[in-house]
Amino acid sequence: MEQENNKEQNIEIVTKKINFFQRLWFSIADISKIDDMTNEGLQKALKYFLTLVAIMAIILTSAEVYVQSNNSDKAISYLQSELPEFNIENGELSLESQEATILDGDELVKYFGSNIVLNPYIDKEEAIEQYSNELVGERNYCIAFLKNECVIISPLYLQNEENTNDTQDTESKDVEDTQNKDNKNEEEKESNQEENKENESIEGVQEYLYKDIVPQYLGGIEKTYNKQDVINAVKNNLFIGNYLIMYFVTYILVLLIMYAIYIMAVSTSYIIIKIMLRMKRKIKKAITTTIYCSSLSLILYVVCILISYVTSVQIPYMYIIAMLIIYIYIALILYKEKKEERKE
Repeated sequence: MEQENNKEQNIEIVTKKINFFQRLWFSIADISKIDDMTNEGLQKALKYFLTLVAIMAIILTSAEVYVQSNNSDKAISYLQSELPEFNIENGELSLESQEATILDGDELVKYFGSNIVLNPYIDKEEAIEQYSNELVGERNYCIAFLKNECVIISPLYLQNEENTNDTQDTESKDVEDTQNKDNKNEEEKESNQEENKENESIEGVQEYLYKDIVPQYLGGIEKTYNKQDVINAVKNNLFIGNYLIMYFVTYILVLLIMYAIYIMAVSTSYIIIKIMLRMKRKIKKAITTTIYCSSLSLILYVVCILISYVTSVQIPYMYIIAMLIIYIYIALILYKEKKEERKE
């Protein structure tokens, strides 16, 4: 008994001196130390893991800002070179040329998620009909700058159009099969179809009048604004520093929720296996051990995200690999514990 008490006291003395980076190293490279750190309790393990998550979130936020800044610069350069000269005066757009301009470069789609059209020579209905089929895709929008307004056409509009066509085909078949229906019912159907079309266009299309958005982003409506004024306003609104806290908090939450699920799942498996092997089991110790065993998994998961940011290559099965790494560490811990029990 005295030897066991002395052993526990020695463990406490040693583990109190372990700093964060030593814990990180031991949890990755020295499985024998994990048991010593586990004896400190769940509170210190949680503090260690929260610190690790915060560091990973800072790294991911920095990478996000770097990538978004580069994409922003490319998009602005593209607008600077490809946009024609234009003016916005008294809430109306005018071009120096007599032809519409369509910008559909990869830089725009990658950063803004949209194509851009400048065409003050057609109205909203014509723009929606023409550009919804030409420039709107499954994931990208079309922003059409018309004479008095800016119209944003989303992929939802195309989906609603497809649904409307399917509904009309079904209804036409029903009409053929039920020719004896009175004119009143037919009129009601037509009116319902018109109402549905209006609702769908509202769902899929957003409209902003220049007289409303110019004072918000540029200044007084009575002034004249040219291409450079608009580009400067876009630059100011794309300042990535405005989103630093949002990125950081988002990554913190995502990593915490993801690894909370992993830790609970793996620690539950850990306890079940111990029961099957008739080994000593404690719930808190199982959770604490799993937390330390998750260190390498978390780091490699973040590395995979960074690789996807830099190369735009998505690494398949990242989530499965992350959990598999934790299970490998737990298996090694179980083997070590079982071996020690046999010696005793």
